[in-house]
Amino acid sequence: MRSRGLRAVPAWAWLVAIVAASTAFRAVAARTMPGPFIFIDELIYSELAKSFAAGGHFLVRGVPTSGYGVVYPVMVSPAYRLFHNLPMAYAAVKTINSLVMSLAAVPAYYLARRVVATPLAL
Repeated sequence: MRSRGLRAVPAWAWLVAIVAASTAFRAVAARTMPGPFIFIDELIYSELAKSFAAGGHFLVRGVPTSGYGVVYPVMVSPAYRLFHNLPMAYAAVKTINSLVMSLAAVPAYYLARRVVATPLAL
């Protein structure tokens, strides 16, 4: 039986490889950023995530707040639950962000498949 080389690799495996490579690249690149880039935004969402990790409530400096999304704080709250050291938690949040940003390739791939052939969609 002959192998067709790279064409024999299923599209889902390529997609997983693309997401994994992108996550690794972004995580390494994020290590060069020592602190928040958009400070107030990151401060508010990190406070929401920390309070959710600590007690399941969305608080900023101990004050209940509304008007901010809850999905992102819930998504990164495990970093604050696992690491009580803030620099380590921030590094974990940057890694989570790297994965989430890289996962954008999945819906982009499925949208592209509607327009072009599978190899081109990748």
